[in-house]
Amino acid sequence: MIRTWRERLSPSAVALPVGRARRAVGLRREELAELAGVSVDNVVRLEEGRATTPSAQVVASLARALQLSVSERDHLYRLARLVPPANGAISDHIPPGVQRVLARLGDVAVAVFAADRQLVWWNRSWAALLGDPSASPSRLRNFARDRFPVGGLLAWPCGP
Repeated sequence: MIRTWRERLSPSAVALPVGRARRAVGLRREELAELAGVSVDNVVRLEEGRATTPSAQVVASLARALQLSVSERDHLYRLARLVPPANGAISDHIPPGVQRVLARLGDVAVAVFAADRQLVWWNRSWAALLGDPSASPSRLRNFARDRFPVGGLLAWPCGP
């Protein structure tokens, strides 16, 4: 299935340079691997059915890179013997381009948050400046819940 999905996607559809004439229809394995942030070997093994237990992160990355519909994405998860994510689930995926930018920031304190303000990634400088988040369970690493706890809201005076 991955090969079929790869072949239907043109390089221009994923903002890759078209260049000169191509022998391959659609995306090359190398291009898909780069877009998904996985190794070419991983793509080859998955296409050939030799990778029996890919991680949910790899499957999610491939589904995004291949621009799969929800039903196609769910089919890919089932092929990988994984439970498809619930619709509306917030991704904690950090695209390869963002990962490269983060790697170039050096000692700058930086963290990455998902759309629901869940802390996804941080560097040593961030931990030194604000405290090491790894000390708390991942479900508690949420900026909004940490800074604005439900029981800790200020009560505004309503009268004399």
